[in-house]
Amino acid sequence: MNDDQAKHFLRIFADGKKLDKITIRELYLSGYIGIELHSVGKELLPTTITERGKQVLEGQKLTRTLAVRSRRSSAPN
Repeated sequence: MNDDQAKHFLRIFADGKKLDKITIRELYLSGYIGIELHSVGKELLPTTITERGKQVLEGQKLTRTLAVRSRRSSAPN
């Protein structure tokens, strides 16, 4: 799933609408949302939008953000 697709589905989720199981799975596996599974065989419930998901919704480029974090972690103390 690319960032544009994720943004579209994250907006639907943020508006309180239900997503189908395949979309929930793809968003979860791509790191855009967190899910909660109450018991085996039950419906997947998206519960949170992850940092990555928030960045996509806000239109930030993930590569730029990751590059900044990388520079910060490699800076001498």
